[in-house]
Amino acid sequence: MTDEQDRVGELLRDFIVGYGELTRHMGESIDLPASDAAGLAEITIAAGEGEPMTPARLARHVGLTSGATNALINRLERRELVTRSRESEDRRIVTLRPTPQAAASVGEFSAQAGGGLERTLRSLDPTSARIIAAFLGDITSSIEEANKALRKGRR
Repeated sequence: MTDEQDRVGELLRDFIVGYGELTRHMGESIDLPASDAAGLAEITIAAGEGEPMTPARLARHVGLTSGATNALINRLERRELVTRSRESEDRRIVTLRPTPQAAASVGEFSAQAGGGLERTLRSLDPTSARIIAAFLGDITSSIEEANKALRKGRR
């Protein structure tokens, strides 16, 4: 690989570490473990985008098994941070939404954290955004393929 390609890999790792640290800080700010904070953040982001989260989608977003995701949702529900409902015509589909308290807590943390990621994303011109999105899509697909092969190898 070239020096530039190595640098891209290094920056991706730095992003992952930094995002994980932000998640830990958010968890500390609302007295949650990092995994629960990550789940709550994903549920809140999805609700804000008008795409209510489902347990299966949450599992993919936070990298947990369905059982571990259910335990996470139960913990968030007990803390009155998340509600489950059946809003779809297909009554088997469960929708997860943050409670007003949770949405306010996540919003307060985001404001405190400065919103730098959002500002940076908004500053991208459309061409750069398309190039970066395509690259990140390829990276994500490569990681998904590797994980799928590794999961198969464990069976």
